[in-house]
Amino acid sequence: LDWAPSAASDIELYRVYRSIPGGAYSQIDSTTSSFDLDETATSGQQYLYYVKALDDDGNLSAASNIVVGLWGGD
Repeated sequence: LDWAPSAASDIELYRVYRSIPGGAYSQIDSTTSSFDLDETATSGQQYLYYVKALDDDGNLSAASNIVVGLWGGD
C-alpha cells in the first residue's frame, strides 16, 4: 500500500486499517512512511484498507479513501 503523505508538518505516524468485505476494520500496522506492506494478507483474499494520520498532539485524522486489494495466489 502507498499513499500521498500528509501536507501537515507535524505528522508522527500513519495507522493502517484493514477489513474483509462486510467485516469490521481493525488496525494492522503503524508506520512513519507513506508505504506499508501487509505481511499478514492471505493469498486469494480480498481486503479493504484505509489510513489515518496521527499528529504530534495525538490528533487522529479522518480516514482516507478506502482501497481494495486482492492478493493473488502462487
